[in-house]
Parts: sequence; structure tokens; C-alpha cells
Amino acid sequence: MKNNFTGFINFKLSKIALFVLPLILCAPVTFSEEDSFPGFEGAGFSFSQDSRPSDTAGARPNSHSPIADEYIKTVLMTKPKKMTDINRDDLTNCIDYATYFKSVWDIIYPDNRADCEIVRNVNKNTGMNHLFVRVRFYQIWVYVEPQGSTNNYDMYRFWGDKYNSVYNIYGESEKWLREVRLGYKNIRK
Repeated sequence: MKNNFTGFINFKLSKIALFVLPLILCAPVTFSEEDSFPGFEGAGFSFSQDSRPSDTAGARPNSHSPIADEYIKTVLMTKPKKMTDINRDDLTNCIDYATYFKSVWDIIYPDNRADCEIVRNVNKNTGMNHLFVRVRFYQIWVYVEPQGSTNNYDMYRFWGDKYNSVYNIYGESEKWLREVRLGYKNIRK
């Protein structure tokens, strides 16, 4: 499995960024196994189980698997050094990073699209109003700050006490991806 990741990482990430950005701005595309990336032959196994687990309110995960770490880092490594305004709202912020992560995840792991979702957290007590993603590995959700680095992407570690998962809002992935496809200015008119 390690060789699969090494092969992908050695693939020129700039070419992926050039490939991914136009796909983010377009309508969703269906991928077949023939469209897979080099080095990922046979790596598309399913992370999820039969049912979708519920969150433990406010619980802080103590750890996650090394394979979860590798998959998350692979997506984070495709992130451009300077993020662009993907949803065309004249800002470069968490919306751009979260939708970029989700879109790249869906391209790299098309069989596991349901295992990555955009999450919104609105906590008026701490001033948090933020988009990020969560990724599921074998019934465990890992909360990922897409603005973070490959060494620091855990929401709890990145934001500290400002982040509280009790205030997470789920089920809005398609809303945010639609905004990216259509552009913020077109939707808000």
C-alpha cells in the first residue's frame, strides 16, 4: 500500500492542480476505473461500513489510523501554495479550502465520496464561523482543517478551544460545491 502512495506522490502535483481546478469549477463528472490516477491501481477500497455513524457531541478523538493519515496527507499535498478564489466571492477563505479538499478527494477516491463531507461550524461563543471537512475511516470521523499542513490538520489541534464539535452543521456539502460550480455572485443575486 505504501508503494501506491509513493507512486502518487512522485507524480507531478502541479499537473494534478491543473487538472483539478477546472473540474472543481465544472459540473460533477462520473469517473470509471479507467480514469484512475497512476499508482492507485487496486487502492480503491471502501472505508465506510453499512451505516453512517453519529458524532459524539464534543468528543475529542484521541487518534486515527496511519492509513487515514496517508489518505488525508495525499489530498493536502495537492493544495496549491497560494489558494485561489474558487467560488468567486472576491475572498480566499475557508470556503475555497474546504471545497477544494472535497473536490480533490472525490477525484482521487471516487469510490469513497460519501466518506468525505464539508462541515460548517458556527459557535457564537468563540466567534467561530468556519467550513472544514471530515473524513470517515472505518466508522471513525477525522476532522480536517484543509488550510492546515500535512503535519497539522486536526481541527482540535489547529483551532484549540475555539473549535467545539457540538456546533457542527452537517449535510451541506452539495450546497457549497454548487456555490463553487455556479459562483457565489451568481447564486446571491
